[in-house]
Amino acid sequence: MNDLINKRIEDNQFFNITEGHKVTIGESKKIGIVSITDYVTKKIFTGFNQTQLKNDQYQVLQCNLKSIKTKIDKHNDTCPVKCAYWLGLNILINKLGLDRYNFFANLKTCDTDIIDNFIDDNIQQSLKAEGFDEEVINNILDFIRSPKYTFSLSCNSLPKIPTIIFTHPAFSRLKKLDLSANEFTTLPAEIGNLNSLQKLDLTENQLTTLPAKIGNLTSLQVLYLFGNELTTLPVKIDNLANLQKLNLKNNINLRDLLFQILGLPQTCTVQLAGCELSQTMLTKLKESTSNQNYVGPKFDFSID
Repeated sequence: MNDLINKRIEDNQFFNITEGHKVTIGESKKIGIVSITDYVTKKIFTGFNQTQLKNDQYQVLQCNLKSIKTKIDKHNDTCPVKCAYWLGLNILINKLGLDRYNFFANLKTCDTDIIDNFIDDNIQQSLKAEGFDEEVINNILDFIRSPKYTFSLSCNSLPKIPTIIFTHPAFSRLKKLDLSANEFTTLPAEIGNLNSLQKLDLTENQLTTLPAKIGNLTSLQVLYLFGNELTTLPVKIDNLANLQKLNLKNNINLRDLLFQILGLPQTCTVQLAGCELSQTMLTKLKESTSNQNYVGPKFDFSID
C-alpha cells in the first residue's frame, strides 16, 4: 500500500492541495491518510495566520513539524508518514500564499529527502510550463541541489532567461554567470538580486536595453555585452563601482552613451570597437577624457 501512495506522490497527485480538501483516492482512506493529514494541518496552522513567515518563525515551525512527525510515527506504524507530512506542508504553503522555493530554502527539516524531491518536482513542472527543454531544466536542478559559484546556460539558443536564476536562493551567492550565445531580447529586472555577481557574460544575444536594476550589481567586475543590439545604457550604470571591464563591442546600434558612463571607476576599461557612435558623442568623449581633472574610465576603440 505504501508503494501505491509513493506512486501517487511521483505522479504529482498530491500537489496543490487546498485548505479543507479531502484526499479522494480510495486506497488512501483505507490507511488513514485523511485523518492524519487533518491532524498535521491543524497543528501547523497554529500561530501562522499572516501571509508571510518571518525568519524566527521558521525555527518554531521546524520544531512543530518534528514534533508532529514523532507523534504520527507513534500513532500508526503502518501509515505513510511521508505522504501525510507532505500533504500538510502543501496545505500550509497554499493557505499562507507562500513561495514554495523560498519556503523550503528557509525550512530545514529532518526529512531532507522529501523536501528535495518536492522542490525538484515543482521546479521541473514550472520550467516545463515555461517551455524550457530537459537539458536546461536538469542543468538548473543540478545547480540547486549542489550550488556553486559559477553557472552557465550558454549556447542554448534560449529566447528568454529562466527567472528562477534570479529568484531562487541557491543562486544568491553566484559569482560568475554565463548566458552568452542565446537569443535573449530582454534581461529581467530581477538580475539585480544577484548582488554577489562578479562576472556576467551576455555576449551574442539580442538585447536592446538593460534594466536599471543592473546597477544593483555593485560587486560586478566584468560585464560582457559584445554583439548585442543595444541602443543605450541604463542610467544606473555608474553604480557599478567595482567594474573593471565593460565590453560593448559590435553593438552597431549604440550611437550615444549617457554621461553616467563617465562615473565608472578609473580602473575600468570600456571597449567600444564596432559601435557606430555619433560624431557628437565621440567629440564629447574626447573633450571629457582629455580634461586634466578627468578620473573616469578608459575608452578603448581597438579591434583586438
